[in-house]
Order: sequence, then C-alpha cells, then structure tokens
Amino acid sequence: MTGVFLSHSSPDKPFARRIGNDLRAFGTKVWIDEAEIRVGDSLIQKISEGIDNVDFLIVLLSQASCKSAWVEKEVNIALTQEIVGRRVKVLPCLLDDCNIPTFLTDKRYADFRDAANYLSQRDELALAMGLAIPPAQQEFLNKFVYHDLTDLNSGFDTASMKNFSAGDFLKALKRFETFNGKVFGIETWPDGKFGDVKVYEEYTDDAADSNWYLKAFEDFKHEGLTSHFTASGMIPGDVVDRFL
Repeated sequence: MTGVFLSHSSPDKPFARRIGNDLRAFGTKVWIDEAEIRVGDSLIQKISEGIDNVDFLIVLLSQASCKSAWVEKEVNIALTQEIVGRRVKVLPCLLDDCNIPTFLTDKRYADFRDAANYLSQRDELALAMGLAIPPAQQEFLNKFVYHDLTDLNSGFDTASMKNFSAGDFLKALKRFETFNGKVFGIETWPDGKFGDVKVYEEYTDDAADSNWYLKAFEDFKHEGLTSHFTASGMIPGDVVDRFL
C-alpha cells in the first residue's frame, strides 16, 4: 500500500485533514502527526520513522508553513532520502501565496490557492502518486452499500463520491458497520460546495470503530447540517472477495 506523509503547519491542519481524508479514499495510508505521535514520543524520532515508511511526502506550502522549522526539518529529511536514491518523493502543494523555499522551487506543485480548483488538483495529485480507487472496492460499495440510496452529487464532486441526505447517509454508515468497514472521514457539501470535514483521528485511533463516525454524524447534525453528507471509507478486502 502506498504511504503518504503530510507535512504541514498547525494553522493548515484543517486542510491537511481534508486532503488526507480524500487520499485515504484512494486506498493509501496517510501519516499525520496527530494520528501517529503520542504524548511522550520523541518528535524527531517519530517524524523520521514516519518518513522512512512512506513513498511520498506532501508538503503543504503556505505563509505559515514556510516559516515553520518543523516543516523544514520534515522536508529536508525526505529530500535527503530522495537525493540518495531512496523511494520517498516530495510533492509540494501550494495553499496560498508565499515565498516558496529555494530547495523546492524546481519542483512542480499542485495549486490549491483557488478553492474552486480543489477537486481537479486533488485528482492530479492522486494521479502523480499512481492512485486510483480499486475497481472491486467501488463495485462493492455501489452494489451493497449505496445501491438503494439517492445520490445528491449533481456533478460538483467526482462521480465516485456519493452525497446523501441525512436519512440515507445513516443507512450507508450502518452498512459500513455491518461489513466492518473503515470510515476515514465525513464531509459535508451544502449547496454543492465543500463545508467541513471530520476525520477519525479527532475521535479514535481506529477508523473501523463505528462509534466515531456515528458520533461525528450526530455532531454535524447538531451543527445544523441535514443533507449532502459523504464519507471516504473502505471495506476489508476479504469481505469484498467473499461477496463479489
């Protein structure tokens, strides 16, 4: 499985959670500090271990991150591995206008400065990483999870991302629970525009724990959101093989 390390500064954490959530839907493991670093851990050691175990380092470039010593350390570790022939590849993502560090100026970046281009840039980033949602996984979801639900995605998101009313979305979550599926994140798209995302790291360390995504769904409803919910998730491979 492809692994990704997301290097970001604290102010950019909401975006890091969103892009991390979306990339997980493509079947990749995403390393984010809040999920992997625990109280008492050595930051340098854990960051080094994280980068050692991934194929890509995505660095989120913003005015905040370009001033961050931690982001610079993370990128330098990955660039050193890239230079000496290790497998880690650095992929910059530009979030706002900032002074791009000299050591990254020769790299092509995904441009997320315009929110309207998020989906196209996300898909281009996934393509650069060789990612695609496994066909069998998508077939299973369409046949056993989403088959009788009304998709509200009218073209504002990629076709694989289904959007549902609160009632239909609860049915989908219950089916993920039945099949012991993992739900990495829940997004809201009111009026066809991205609203917010809640990811499993905020609630638990186990994406298959149904308590987290049912609680997150309730939290969204308490915030006044009643429609256009979508989830990035995955059904275990052995379950997919058994039913297809």
